[in-house]
Amino acid sequence: MLHGCVASTGEQVKGGDEAPPEVMTKGSEERAPSEDKPKWKVVELEAKPTPAPAVKKSPPPPPEEPKRLTLEEAQRRRALERALGDAVADYWQLLERRNVTKAVEYVEEAAREAKRQELYKYIAKKKVNSFDVEHTEIDYAKDPASATISGTLTDFARDSVAPDRSELKQFWIYAEGGWRLIREE
Repeated sequence: MLHGCVASTGEQVKGGDEAPPEVMTKGSEERAPSEDKPKWKVVELEAKPTPAPAVKKSPPPPPEEPKRLTLEEAQRRRALERALGDAVADYWQLLERRNVTKAVEYVEEAAREAKRQELYKYIAKKKVNSFDVEHTEIDYAKDPASATISGTLTDFARDSVAPDRSELKQFWIYAEGGWRLIREE
């Protein structure tokens, strides 16, 4: 609550801290005649709530920088990328040459025999012309590392001169000291 003053005239003084112009100071009161002295009484005024000051929001923290790879980890990744590229290229070159026996060495051991039969049937019907890699995604976080290769397979039917193009996705895993083909879609 604020305390304000009301003069004997009955007018309320505006603002708790402001004094009306006719207010006399102590020194001037002593010099003024007694009948000129205003009569003051103390009254309570309601205070208007003042709005809380606006809280300044701090800027968001800067985004965290990605963890930098150590030299050893960077070299490991480059070696895995090179080995994957070599394995994919060699696998398809072997199929172009119709060398199924060598090509199945890139297939995971548990699925080799089934893949061998599948490749012999494929080679009997078609001739591989090329496999063009369009996208490679390697997941280094997994142990062992895994990769997904997307590309376009161009092949020919046995008695055709028109090439067939199809989208192919291969899933590879790094195991047994090299990249192994798990499956194709």
